[in-house]
Amino acid sequence: MMLVKKIIKSTVFCGIGILVGKTVSEQKHKNTVKKILSADYMDDHTKIKLLQDLNDIKVNKNSH
Repeated sequence: MMLVKKIIKSTVFCGIGILVGKTVSEQKHKNTVKKILSADYMDDHTKIKLLQDLNDIKVNKNSH
């Protein structure tokens, strides 16, 4: 019975750790996007390229 409680406790803490890590990561991503969009020293083309790289978006340059 003690082993079962330890397993459940470990699972709960692991789940909480994953949830907190994901939330922190998403917040960092949002902050990075805000910084890129509010950067006055970059032109729109550069901002778009940075956002595409940040979000791992591949753009086909041969599309019409």
